Amino acid sequence: MALAWVAPALLVVVATVQLSLALTQELTPWKGGGFGMFATVDEPGTRVIEVSVRTGGETQEVVLDDPEAVEPVASSWWLEAARSLPTEPLSARAADELDEVAWAEQDEGLAPVAPDEGEHGTIREIRVVRPALDGGAVSRETVATWSPRR
Repeated sequence: MALAWVAPALLVVVATVQLSLALTQELTPWKGGGFGMFATVDEPGTRVIEVSVRTGGETQEVVLDDPEAVEPVASSWWLEAARSLPTEPLSARAADELDEVAWAEQDEGLAPVAPDEGEHGTIREIRVVRPALDGGAVSRETVATWSPRR
């Protein structure tokens, strides 16, 4: 009889943890085993990472809507993790990864490149931004902001 309660109890635990992380740590509802994915547009693919980079005496804003854009010059794993769950440890590691990237002007603006192809920039700030519905219009909302741990 006790075994019959294992699956429902486990489901309650998973739902409680996911809800707690979504409410307190900005976990996207699409991650962690929750059912919020059916009620929101806030999924990892709609979140973007915005980076303020200072190169050559000028600060520019770079939007990384695809964290794999930093491969192979940095690990996209930390950016993906920070985009889904922007906690201090994950976000700080993602910022450190980006702080090692070189930057160069491309057709679409400043972009991460291999160290021998660009200029080392100073990361000023990194933000995770998600879409938000505001009276029927889609706006942008900052989920988290952080800086490298120099």
